[in-house]
Amino acid sequence: MQTEMLTQMLATVPFNGWMNVQVTDLKPGEATCTLEPRQDLLNHIGTLHAAVQFGLAESACGVAIAGSLPGGLRAYTPLITSVNFQYVAALKGKGTARAHIEQDTMRHLLAELEAAGKTRVDVHVEVTGEDGIVAAAGTLEWYVRKNQS
Repeated sequence: MQTEMLTQMLATVPFNGWMNVQVTDLKPGEATCTLEPRQDLLNHIGTLHAAVQFGLAESACGVAIAGSLPGGLRAYTPLITSVNFQYVAALKGKGTARAHIEQDTMRHLLAELEAAGKTRVDVHVEVTGEDGIVAAAGTLEWYVRKNQS
């Protein structure tokens, strides 16, 4: 299953492996990742630390890109270039990040990669707790380039 393969791929990045992010859903231009709370991931008020929430969001965005590209990460390298991310509520329990790329943006991404071998893409993401309340949300801009053969 592709979600299991992407979960294993995420775990090869030491920080993601430490967090134990799980890819739970993948569709073209969309990805959902989850994270079970552990004591070493919590902040001083007992909720998922802000850095961990961002790590979960970043993972979901990267998976949304990787899962949408022909050849995935074997063919392309995505790198974050800028972030607009707000924390709006305490995250309660298990964290879930849902990332999506707008359809028009997705078409532009694929066309630019075909024509120029590189592009930038905005990925939108929301992080919710077990209660379904949005704890954090934002847009991450990524530079995506075709790998050298």
